Amino acid sequence: MEMNPELELAERIVVKTGANLFLSGRAGTGKTTFLHHLRETCQKRFMVLAPTGVAAVNARGSTIHSVFQFPFSPYLPGKGFIGERIEHFRYSANKRKLLASIDLLIIDEISMVRPDVLDAIDGILRRFRRSVRPFGGVQLLMIGDLRQLAPVVRADEMSILKEFYPTPYFYESHALKESGFVSIELQKIYRQSDPGFIGLLNEVRDGCPSNSALALLNERFDSFQTKSVPDGSIRLTTHNSSASRINDGRLAELAGDEIVFESEVSGVFPDYAYPVDYYLHLKKGAQVMFVRNDTGENRRYYNGMIATVVELSAEKVIVRPVGSDIDINVEKAEWENLRYVVNEDDGSVEQVVDGVFRQYPLRLAWAITIHKSQGLTFDNAVIDASSSFAPGQVYVALSRCRSLEGLFLSSRIGRESILVDRSINGFMDECERFRPDEGEMCRLEKDYSRRCLADLFEFCETDRLLNGFLRTVDELVIPIYPDVKQLKNNCEVSFANDIVAVSERFVGRYVSESVTCYFENGLPEGLSDRIKNGCNYFVGELDKISEILLQIPLKTDNKIYTKKLKRSFDALIFSISFKRNLLSSMAVADFCASSYISARSKALVDAESGIRSSSEKKKKRKERAEKDCSGVKKEKKPKGYSIRITFDLYKEGRTLEEIAESRSLTLNTVAKHMAEVVKNGEIELNELVPEELIAEIGRIMTVTDSDMRKARFGDLRDVFPDYLITLVCNARTGAAPADAE
Repeated sequence: MEMNPELELAERIVVKTGANLFLSGRAGTGKTTFLHHLRETCQKRFMVLAPTGVAAVNARGSTIHSVFQFPFSPYLPGKGFIGERIEHFRYSANKRKLLASIDLLIIDEISMVRPDVLDAIDGILRRFRRSVRPFGGVQLLMIGDLRQLAPVVRADEMSILKEFYPTPYFYESHALKESGFVSIELQKIYRQSDPGFIGLLNEVRDGCPSNSALALLNERFDSFQTKSVPDGSIRLTTHNSSASRINDGRLAELAGDEIVFESEVSGVFPDYAYPVDYYLHLKKGAQVMFVRNDTGENRRYYNGMIATVVELSAEKVIVRPVGSDIDINVEKAEWENLRYVVNEDDGSVEQVVDGVFRQYPLRLAWAITIHKSQGLTFDNAVIDASSSFAPGQVYVALSRCRSLEGLFLSSRIGRESILVDRSINGFMDECERFRPDEGEMCRLEKDYSRRCLADLFEFCETDRLLNGFLRTVDELVIPIYPDVKQLKNNCEVSFANDIVAVSERFVGRYVSESVTCYFENGLPEGLSDRIKNGCNYFVGELDKISEILLQIPLKTDNKIYTKKLKRSFDALIFSISFKRNLLSSMAVADFCASSYISARSKALVDAESGIRSSSEKKKKRKERAEKDCSGVKKEKKPKGYSIRITFDLYKEGRTLEEIAESRSLTLNTVAKHMAEVVKNGEIELNELVPEELIAEIGRIMTVTDSDMRKARFGDLRDVFPDYLITLVCNARTGAAPADAE
């Protein structure tokens, strides 16, 4: 792509800093081209997201809502999504790994993204990256033009959101304000070359056209009235119904048979993301438009090229572009519905194809809506914008044309038709001050390198997990194995003194303004060796901690407690393994931001692979233990087997307390077993619990007020043990009500 100073600065910010960037620019300034360039050259682990399905397909990315599994209801800071359902956030292991490992999040068409969506993204990234930084420390590249496409917000949604956000635009995001961002507005326009026309468009874009600009613009209405419109012109309308009516009417006027081409969809490809209509209706002589660029070597067509169908059959579509005498035999094109995953082998972020949409890359093109013309360029267009209803709509329509001479108005445009949201004016003016100069760029680059170095020697997450595990050991293990207390104390003291304290001293001494510089110019003298020595030191200390941890028994006299203990232990070991892998890599590599980012990604995947390998070994050991001496694997116990054992013991005359003790189960578990026996009709409930308890719970269950019901259950616990209450509730309803828990 052709670079200019603004694009070069934008690339430098994305590649060499961790600063968030809002990249804006007028229509035709190369925002989309820059996105495609970055996709091919950026070494950071990134995802490309967009607010709509069509925008995501065009950007070869995914939608925000599909990646983060958001519902479409508004998100309220500190409260969550309205009507939120928990299944939205049950992320797969690969999705959690993906969100934890990305460095850069690219959001195209950011002008259409509401601020609450950004704040929801912030919450998820902080959660899965276990970070207090805005967006979990992920860098944002936000691309779009606030003067073109605005967020779509219903009145009822805005009435809810206005309590938290003054306007519906992305820059009101609380997380974005906390993190800050820099801004670059692309200046060089590639679509138009006439300075007069560019100046006219700028006045319309700003919503303040002069009288002379309006007069010049409306001369194109006079030309439409007095001159013939060139062949191949397309009409831009404000409403979809108008465009459909024009296309259907012109198609019906043509002689000959109509052929309908049905799209082919395989895999998962939601209908809201279809790049063209599912059914393509064509006749010979129809005016059509290509809806994507030719990916072949000859590049015969481009997105927005107008052509006429010259030959047509059920198996063949041949078109002739306007102004050309060379026909194009059009082949069907494929659009992919892509999903981001982490490659388990090398830890890279890659895209996999979930579904494919296959159809001729054409649409009828006597008319098109202004919205669907976004990103296209036309030599000749008739614009009907008198019924514009959205801010920026007139500007989008006019800016599709290469020249003023190719622009025709079917109705005059007055000031009332040029709608602009004045609330963004202050922000746009502010953006001028957000553009970094050379001094600011050097500071951002140094800060990014310092942050990467600080992250390398930061152990907050491991410290948090270790403290949690040791608390669990204190509670569940030491009462059974008193000798473990010394191991626990040794581990606690060693980690605090030999790892946390040392890392804090290292970061305080070396990761400061006085000793760091932009790392591409070389580390300060001696610091590179100190970093490698530090990495080796912490690898050794982590190994010592691991040796102590492996001596702590992970078995208790209660299965539930044992599971809790092992879960805490596994999370801690994963964190130690990840940190150890990262430090080992950087102990042999020259430190710079890019080497750190690469090592971090690989360390994350290696740690996951180690946990998975360990789990597989445990599974095999368990299978071996389940085999008898003949080598035949024992049959899996049937469903309800444990309940039958409990009931058999009861029939032998044992009490529920004795059954729980002999089977190493909790009393609540035994109570639930007996509740199942009651429901099966094998025993009466009043044989197990007093009649007055059954009667009282029956009365409580009829109370409609939840607070009162909860209070009544609380009073009941003063008289009867919890496990009997659990037994009655489960026998009556199948599960204890929330008020009884």
